[in-house]
Amino acid sequence: MKTQTEDFIEIMGKIFKACKKNRKLLTDVPWNYGVWNDEQRVYTAESLEILSANHLFDDFPKIFGITQKEGWDVRGYIQTDAGREDYEFVKELHEAFPDMLNDEREEYITEINEKRAKKGLPKLFFNSPKS
Repeated sequence: MKTQTEDFIEIMGKIFKACKKNRKLLTDVPWNYGVWNDEQRVYTAESLEILSANHLFDDFPKIFGITQKEGWDVRGYIQTDAGREDYEFVKELHEAFPDMLNDEREEYITEINEKRAKKGLPKLFFNSPKS
């Protein structure tokens, strides 16, 4: 039986497969789904967190080659992880899809590490996941 993390990575693999066919799926969407500026309109864990929180993957699952349930699962996984302030999904995404993700903004990583420190968790990254 697969873990939630394995399910999440498998679904994200389907999403990224669709994005490889059309690299603009997440960056040039007319609905923008909460990614407000050019700095955020890249493939990062942060932009995926924003897009999933705004229901992109469960509102338009067919565009990404997933089911609506899989879209709900992605949103639920990321929101639960961010809500706990663990942000393990950031590390998991960068480990599983290093060729698809850009570096995270330093401010985002700093914010994550501050939240993790309050919980006694180790830093995820010093500057960016690829440093």
